[in-house]
Amino acid sequence: MPDIAKNLSFSIEWEDPCAARGAELRATWCRLLIQVGQTPVTRVLDERAQTVREAVYCSAYPLAEWFAFNWWPLLNESERPSSAAQRHNLRFAREGFALPDLELFSEDSFVRATWKSYRPASAPIRFLDEGFALLDRKSVVAEIQGFVSKVVARLQSQGVPPTTLTDEWKAISETSNPEKEFCETAGALGLDPYDLEDSKAGEIFSVAKILRPEMKREFFLAADSTILSQQARWISKCLRQLETCETKTKLAGKKGLYWAQLRSLSPWQNGYDLARTFRNEYGFGNPTRPLGMDKMCGLKKGDIPVIRVGEEQQLDAVTRMSARFGPQVATSKNRASSQSYLLARALCEYLCSDAEESALLTRVSSDRQKRNRAFAAELLAPAEGLRKLLSGSRITRDEIAELAAHLGVSEWLVEHQVQNHQLATVEETQPLPAGK
Repeated sequence: MPDIAKNLSFSIEWEDPCAARGAELRATWCRLLIQVGQTPVTRVLDERAQTVREAVYCSAYPLAEWFAFNWWPLLNESERPSSAAQRHNLRFAREGFALPDLELFSEDSFVRATWKSYRPASAPIRFLDEGFALLDRKSVVAEIQGFVSKVVARLQSQGVPPTTLTDEWKAISETSNPEKEFCETAGALGLDPYDLEDSKAGEIFSVAKILRPEMKREFFLAADSTILSQQARWISKCLRQLETCETKTKLAGKKGLYWAQLRSLSPWQNGYDLARTFRNEYGFGNPTRPLGMDKMCGLKKGDIPVIRVGEEQQLDAVTRMSARFGPQVATSKNRASSQSYLLARALCEYLCSDAEESALLTRVSSDRQKRNRAFAAELLAPAEGLRKLLSGSRITRDEIAELAAHLGVSEWLVEHQVQNHQLATVEETQPLPAGK
């Protein structure tokens, strides 16, 4: 599991700019140390001097300007195929200087930081460290705000005339709450709210009006800005078809059962704990036995409250949370294991619901999606059961396939459980030698 106790920090010591050109560059020349926890992400090998140092020498202005111009996507966009590294990786702020390959992606209440060693073309140095951490989002925002504000204050104290950075930072700082909500929505889509065509801004407003309030945040975190209206129409179609489903299951009446048990743990740990509680409370205690979702629902074999709607829309599913009938799912997915997994995720939403009537299941790393994915994984393939079923601490993909077949789940789910709970090392199966 990732370490969530670390934080991001920027340390600036102003230095003599020597031969640096440009007023804003000269005014902000510094020794820059960037750390994640106690790890100096800016630790480099100076190939000329053959020495290792923990900081780089550069102008702080390009990095501060990059933070300002990418502010809304940087802090609101989750990683997905359409995400551009230019909006999330500090090395794109270097402008001829040496900055680390440090990537920051929003994961709801967290920010995921990933850094890699590399040698920039602009300087005879090599960044040495690699790592990964989940950081508290509020702390990251405060640290970046402090860094940019310090650079802006330095420009002013050195008598540098207003720059694009100072103008952009002023606009961000003076954003009102209604404007902030729109800027965060546009940012979640990977868009610059200050550089949007009127047609795209209008589409965002129109889609927001169509969606149910409880779905808006998860939708914009997962949606593709190029097919926004198409995805919203698919959700509406799913909800209409789910309204006609009247198959009552044994899960009916359990809506909101665990709402009061949502704790300030990591969302995935919350999901694991709730799944174990559910299995124990409802007689599914043996973790090595397959758990059929049809049996859990009290329906005949192979029958679960999942319907197929339309084509793939880059969204996993829509769930209707009916107090009368139980959780119901609409998805484009056809495989039985995928449908069972989605129903298990929907069950988590149902048990944790307060007053919501529907929910969206997606692939992004929001707190809600992390929780329901962890719940579904632990419900269908409990870590304790896998530990008992595994042959040892080193297993092959053939054994992953056997375990998946036994539990009636996908191989992907079993592999993730094995890796996330550090149950065993999965070795690649060696190909058979070709015959002569």
